[in-house]
Amino acid sequence: MKRLLLVLVVLATLLPGLVGAQVAPVTLSVRVGLGGLVKQNSWAPAIITVTNSGQDLQGEIEWRWDNEPTVFAQTLDLPRGANKQLLLPVRAPSFGGRGTVRFLVGGQPVALATAVADVADMGQAVLAVLGDEGPAIIGILMARNLPSLRALQLTSGELPDRPELLAAMNWLILTGDTAQLQAEQQAALQGWVATGGHLVINGARPQTALGLGALAPATVDDTDQTLPAADVVPPSEVAQPGPVHVLHLVPRAGTTAQTTATGVTTFVQHRYGMGMVIQSAVDLAHLGTTRAGLARLIGLDTLDLSSNNRSPAFGLLERALRLPALRLPSFGALLSFLLCYVILVGPVNYLLLRRWDRREWAYVTIPLTVAVFTIGAYLWGTTGRGSRVIVNELAVVHAASGATTGQATTEVGVYSPVRRAYTLGFPADALVEQSMSSFRRTAGTPIRTLRTDSAVEVPNVLVDVGALQSFTAEQTISVPPIRVTQTGGATDTVLVHNDSNQALEDVIIVQDGNALQVGALQPGAEQRITLPVNGALGGLNVPGQGTINRQAVLMTMVEGSGLFDNNPAAPPHPDASAPAPAVVAPQKGAASQLLVFAWLPTSQLPLQIDHRTTSTQGETLLIVGADDAPDH
Repeated sequence: MKRLLLVLVVLATLLPGLVGAQVAPVTLSVRVGLGGLVKQNSWAPAIITVTNSGQDLQGEIEWRWDNEPTVFAQTLDLPRGANKQLLLPVRAPSFGGRGTVRFLVGGQPVALATAVADVADMGQAVLAVLGDEGPAIIGILMARNLPSLRALQLTSGELPDRPELLAAMNWLILTGDTAQLQAEQQAALQGWVATGGHLVINGARPQTALGLGALAPATVDDTDQTLPAADVVPPSEVAQPGPVHVLHLVPRAGTTAQTTATGVTTFVQHRYGMGMVIQSAVDLAHLGTTRAGLARLIGLDTLDLSSNNRSPAFGLLERALRLPALRLPSFGALLSFLLCYVILVGPVNYLLLRRWDRREWAYVTIPLTVAVFTIGAYLWGTTGRGSRVIVNELAVVHAASGATTGQATTEVGVYSPVRRAYTLGFPADALVEQSMSSFRRTAGTPIRTLRTDSAVEVPNVLVDVGALQSFTAEQTISVPPIRVTQTGGATDTVLVHNDSNQALEDVIIVQDGNALQVGALQPGAEQRITLPVNGALGGLNVPGQGTINRQAVLMTMVEGSGLFDNNPAAPPHPDASAPAPAVVAPQKGAASQLLVFAWLPTSQLPLQIDHRTTSTQGETLLIVGADDAPDH
């Protein structure tokens, strides 16, 4: 009998190792970020390659940063002989770029690999170059010695197909054939620009603008010509003396063009949403020098690289939510309750027992009074908390003028009247993370997001009694088209037209740190406003009628972004002694852009709790960037 027990113990010890040996043929490799670079607290792509030379497996791929508790996972079927590559969106850490990817089968790791990413600070600008001219352009820019600039080169295969995964970049210079990009990559570029990205289209070849459609501010004609380089930049800034090849750009309506003295268009720009697109007719690598040329041509000398044109959406919900169940009882109500308790348990109890000549009953009446008030306090608290789970949403959506899609950042708050763990289900295209304001990312409180074919699940979300747990979901959504057009003439005006079938509420025009309240805008209606906007943001009155305090949302955004700065400080010129160029790309400061804020009384993010669709209540704030007025 003892021998049999010994054999069983040995088998139990060796069995996990035997099972692991059977699945050991799984190998992993991973690279994280854009060219190995990620930006603090921004989404980044983790490209994972998995091979399997053993038996068929079903499991999960998961990534975790060494210094962060959040785990990002995805289900994966891995048949025998498979060699798969998948993209797992991960949120970059605040510090420390080392992480580990694991393949789990039945919850047990069977393969792992590590990777290290270069983490850029939020205050650092990142410029990427896509195409063959990357080394030349990056070399010029890095020789420019811009301390807050990080530069990297990308290939078309490294360009993500989601705008959220491009968030690490401030600038992107295109030099290759964009028609070779996938439709999802082209749409991602469009969404990235709408949320504040700056796109530069190099003029080395006409194919660079082919895949961008209307995002390119100009079309390229079949004809081209040559010009002396000094007609484009000062002679001291020309890298290669002699004539330069110039594409024939035909500016689109509503764009701003820069021409030479002979009328040749050299640069065209236009705003798209919160971002900017600059199209060059010449090869920037041919013109730029280490002295001044390229950095100034694309606006690096005049743009505040550390500014954040994209308005903040994180932490807004908890500051602006008006949920009765979260309110504490008023001071007057608590004081009245305590006074009643003191009076009843003291004077009233004593006087009654004295009148009845039953003072010895105090041993019974006092505990009974305490019990009654205890039960009353409990019922008061539970009644105030309610009896059901409440889900509130606040979406901030950035869109371009006239666009039917926008980039949404939705904060979801889950309130529970009792302490309980829930499984939350988000749409499959959402990038989900627990809000930092809700959960401080401490090592003892990990959250795991699992991507499946049909949803993004967050299991075991513990919500305390009467507390709120909030998550952030980012995705591309449909939006009501709003056309915002600036018109020139004797007086500058802006025309806001609601092209949708939905009414817009509390419409506000914002420019140069000032604001003007327009009010409601019905479907098909338009409003013409004379510029400049001179009203103070603090004087607006947009409280809203629902659970979201709209005024609190706007004021919180004022505190966290540069959208409302009255006097945005321009950074000093890196080389004040450098001569001014004869012709430069047209630039307009970020603060001069006109924005339209409009509210919708609903939100679009469906949510499941414990695998059942739940009702939500929420609102949507649309932020639409106006098209630039053409020069006049």
